[in-house]
Amino acid sequence: MKGITMEKNNSILIHMNETTSFPAELIDWVKGKNISIEFQMGQNVSWILQGKDILETGNTDLDMKAEVHWEELQLTFTEKPDQNYHVVKFIMKHKGKLGLIAGLRFVVGETYTGACANLFYCNEIQGTYEYMGTEAVDENGTVEFPIAFGATYLVVMNAVPITQDILSIC
Repeated sequence: MKGITMEKNNSILIHMNETTSFPAELIDWVKGKNISIEFQMGQNVSWILQGKDILETGNTDLDMKAEVHWEELQLTFTEKPDQNYHVVKFIMKHKGKLGLIAGLRFVVGETYTGACANLFYCNEIQGTYEYMGTEAVDENGTVEFPIAFGATYLVVMNAVPITQDILSIC
């Protein structure tokens, strides 16, 4: 695979270019090992895999393609009035269990340094977005969330954590 670089500290950097699938044999090889792989996907998005966080492997490659969109949406929360929020929307091609926990790292911009990035996933059965967690945006304008299943996600930017589910339909 082109674009693989072995870094210090048992880490591997892979520039994915146009490719979006993680090779099954690479995931299997790393499983359980003290190795970290960063898959740089473009659009300032990376997936981070730790060998210890790979729970199961399969015989097929794992397509981790994610469409990334910045939007301003009016959202309704369970206990807050409707309001417009800056939102990053991730639509993953893979739906369902991944068999691993991957860090989804992306740049929201230095303007959001210190802000709260609140992660929600679309519960397609309920038709609403459910709260998953909050992470602080670092000094480089970057945030990372652990992801264990493929879905549509919203990251809502706010000065403080928002821990309520979103009643707006997904």
